Amino acid sequence: MKAANFRPTIIESLNEYLSQVILSCQDLTSEIPEFIASLPEDMLSKKNALWHMINLMKEKQCQNSNEYNLLIETIYNIDPQDKAIQFIYIELLPYPERVPIYKEMLSVTNDDLELNAITYQLAYSYFQIGALFEAYTSAQNVEGEFKGKALHIMA
Repeated sequence: MKAANFRPTIIESLNEYLSQVILSCQDLTSEIPEFIASLPEDMLSKKNALWHMINLMKEKQCQNSNEYNLLIETIYNIDPQDKAIQFIYIELLPYPERVPIYKEMLSVTNDDLELNAITYQLAYSYFQIGALFEAYTSAQNVEGEFKGKALHIMA
């Protein structure tokens, strides 16, 4: 794509076409290294292309592949301050490593929706590592759309 110097709209159209043509995860994973090598130079276009490919890999159930991880690491290296990218990058980490990151994120956010999402992820991470008291305590603080999921942790 970089060599062809396509406009961002053309790249988006090609990504939409790919989602219809690619039938399985195996069809997709072999192309990821070349895809990354051909990313456009423009940061916004590069991020958009990566997001499209990440979503396509999710759609094709490729989240457990090394290529999926490579895409996540690539987009994180482009813009580590982007909250959406941070969330997806943290998912690659083992649960014990997520806890201090979520705690740090809680200390710097003021947005209620984001606060609830992070608090839920913190509670879920505690639950996954067997820290049940901490999981319960964190889950009690969850409100809004994540409350239902938090109640499962508290049960």
